[in-house]
Amino acid sequence: MSTRSHIHPTWDGAAPGPGGPTDVVDAAAVQAERLRRAVGFRVDGPEGRIGTLRAFVPGDLGAEPRMRVDVGLFIAREAGIPVRDVREVDPQRRRILVAGVPSIPRRGPAELARCVRRFVRASGAA
Repeated sequence: MSTRSHIHPTWDGAAPGPGGPTDVVDAAAVQAERLRRAVGFRVDGPEGRIGTLRAFVPGDLGAEPRMRVDVGLFIAREAGIPVRDVREVDPQRRRILVAGVPSIPRRGPAELARCVRRFVRASGAA
């Protein structure tokens, strides 16, 4: 019997990754670090552009980690996308590919008009 029973029996000392053993916890930590560094990247879904990554929100107390994404070009709304939907993070192209499109709540006509007025006033004052 080994005196190092706290170490996984198949662990050979190599770092997890392409040549080493796969560790689910390590894979989640690597994905979280990639997303922390990807703030500002474009987020694409199966049908094209979704928005821009605003922040990575780590999960705590049982909540799953999420990405906060700004959706829209001039009048931006915020949508949450679970990290489990992330398929690829491409740092060269500054893109994040996700599996699905988040549901985005629609604004009523009055709220949309207020946003447009705010945008027009801000651009006219410059």
